[in-house]
Amino acid sequence: PIVIYDEDADRWIASQFAIELSNGKSYELVAVSATGDPLGEYYRYAFEFDHFNDYPKLGVWGDGYYCTFNFFSGGFIGSGVAAFEREKMLVGDPDANMVFFGYFPGKFSLQPSDFDGGLPPEGSPAYIATANIFNNKQLEIYEFAVDWDEPANSTYQLGVSLNPGYFNADVDGIPQPGTNTRLDVLSQMLMFRLAYRNFGTYETMLANHTVKVGNRAGIKWYELRKDDTTNWYIYQQGVYAPDDDLHRWMGSLAMNADGTIALGYSVSSSSHFPSIRYTGRPADAPPGEMTYDEIEAVTGTSNQSGISRWGDYANMSVDPVDSTTFWFTTEYSRSGWKTRIISFNFDSLMPPVANAGQDASVCQDTLFRAFGSVTNAKSHLWTTTGDGILPTPQNLSVVYFRGNGDLANGEFWLTLTAEGYDEGMISSDSIHVEIVFRPIVDAGNDTTIHLDAAFQADAQASNYENLLWRSNGDGIFSNESSLQTIYTPGEQDKLNRTAKLTLIASPLSPCSFGDSDDMNLALDPTIGIAEERALEKISVKPNPSSGKFTVTASGINRDATISILNSAGDIVFTQHMQPGDYSRAFDLRYQPAGIYLVQINTGKTTVVEKVIIQ
Repeated sequence: PIVIYDEDADRWIASQFAIELSNGKSYELVAVSATGDPLGEYYRYAFEFDHFNDYPKLGVWGDGYYCTFNFFSGGFIGSGVAAFEREKMLVGDPDANMVFFGYFPGKFSLQPSDFDGGLPPEGSPAYIATANIFNNKQLEIYEFAVDWDEPANSTYQLGVSLNPGYFNADVDGIPQPGTNTRLDVLSQMLMFRLAYRNFGTYETMLANHTVKVGNRAGIKWYELRKDDTTNWYIYQQGVYAPDDDLHRWMGSLAMNADGTIALGYSVSSSSHFPSIRYTGRPADAPPGEMTYDEIEAVTGTSNQSGISRWGDYANMSVDPVDSTTFWFTTEYSRSGWKTRIISFNFDSLMPPVANAGQDASVCQDTLFRAFGSVTNAKSHLWTTTGDGILPTPQNLSVVYFRGNGDLANGEFWLTLTAEGYDEGMISSDSIHVEIVFRPIVDAGNDTTIHLDAAFQADAQASNYENLLWRSNGDGIFSNESSLQTIYTPGEQDKLNRTAKLTLIASPLSPCSFGDSDDMNLALDPTIGIAEERALEKISVKPNPSSGKFTVTASGINRDATISILNSAGDIVFTQHMQPGDYSRAFDLRYQPAGIYLVQINTGKTTVVEKVIIQ
């Protein structure tokens, strides 16, 4: 959609084409705010056309809202112009009329005049501009005079043809870093807006289009003037294309009440991502020159691949409150295309703003990439407090190679500094980056235990998120996520006389790879004689149970501890045991159903029995 402001009436106008899918009818939807509040109520209109009304461009004039179109019916059939009855639309009158002229097959992408500041002279026709870019190189200014009392008396006719001289508009797409996709130039048409201003003794209009300058795209711009004694003529013209490798296109112009001109545009090259810049000139600058410093308001950090369409148009306008400040909106690329609205005043340049991004973490063996952004900066630079390397510190997107000191400290800082366009204007922003280390796991030494004994693990691990024990046998772990778990061999383990226990550690974010380690557990019926075993026998009956069961144990020849653990390894019961036989009834019906472990530990040996609560 297009959004413009009616400065004389203090109203906002939004417009968008629409197609009714049920019957294929085409409309231009126009909404006019009922007050000066853009968030308030709107009067809404739908103006119907016989063909698809593509690429609408809207302008405010004293007697109407003027809109231009490219019409299609299968293919391009011509351009057209329409006037919407402003006086009635401002009060929400549903009978607001439209006057239309078309179709003009030899004309493409007309631009309607759109006034800033005071109204045009009483009775002045609206002006419609077009450029014969690839033919006779002429600028044509048409006059659209509407008679709302007798719409049939309305006229649309050529007012004047202007000859700007030779230029080459054959630009073969705009390159970008890292992709073969070239962005559309749209050099075959004048760009939005045809900005009009009435200074009383003379009137002025600004126009621009893209041309080829050497091996790059530049912006050809015009200031047209007229007064009571002359028709429109080219007061001054110029091409803005500084001698570098950058392409500048998709421009938009406006003039404030002081006669200062601002030119905003897109910029890109094979080494510079699509970004937003602007320049300008004061009223007393030499004719045809943009003398203000070029300012990169928004720096892009990525390309647009796979699709060449870019922007279609941009919009430079003047703040109606002070008639001095400029507002500009257009497109740039940062993780896909984005839109930015900026404001500026050449009398007081905006200070730079650096944004280094959010604090982050990086795995020890992964390169760290920072994505910064700057606005209103003529230069920028990354620095670090660490001992690593920044190969391209002048880029906004940088890779940092960590040093040994960074690894020893476990952290580093990166700082992005932006230098503004006025001397002494500096902005800095820093990010703190924590180095996350990969897990290190030691499941313990290979061990031999008695065939009927349980194994107390003595593993070690660091820098992990979660732990998990696994066995290639049929035994059970008292807690699969504990370094000091107890493994009770199963019947198959005993038949095999061995089991391989594996401890797995998952990484801390943002690391991707964990670690694991194996230990082999041998089961030998000939070791661990009776007097060295704290427990000869343990039993649980009934098993499975509803939660009520009795634990009996015999042959306890030293102090011990009996514990009951749930499947998560949490202790739900524990008690000291005296040497001798043991028997106790338990009621765990208040616990959830599942697998529980009864564990008796003498400090020298541990025996575990599985309990199932149903």
